[in-house]
Amino acid sequence: MANQIESRSISGAKQAFTKLIREALKGHEVIVENAKNHDAEAVSILATEDFMYVLDSGYKFHVEVTDDEDGVAIIVKEIGIFGYGLSFREAKEDLLLNIEEYVKDYFGRSEFFKSIPQRRAHYPYLRRLAACNSTNEMSEVVFECCNSHSMTS
Repeated sequence: MANQIESRSISGAKQAFTKLIREALKGHEVIVENAKNHDAEAVSILATEDFMYVLDSGYKFHVEVTDDEDGVAIIVKEIGIFGYGLSFREAKEDLLLNIEEYVKDYFGRSEFFKSIPQRRAHYPYLRRLAACNSTNEMSEVVFECCNSHSMTS
């Protein structure tokens, strides 16, 4: 089966950029490729809403909570980030702070992180988190898979 997504050269995309944006907003993705260097990576132009739908649908977080007499630890398996505290609430606050710092670091040094295969796999998860407008929203995204009944203390 042939690729069903339109492909354009960089120069063709420059000439039709406004049209491509309008098409992307209608749900059409366009792949922009370097016609002179076939080994170069391609770039997709698509609506952010469509991109976020894919991420929200396919990249869910799985949180593991461990507690003992010394405190509570929470780890987000997909990105290997954890938080620790004497209570669930403290551990959650520590976790969210650590995630915020990692998101900033990851996107501040994305070329470095993308060069490490295990860290490259973090991108879709961190991209979801980077779109959050507040710590509360980030918490909702991270803990959406969990039974909130058992995670409110």
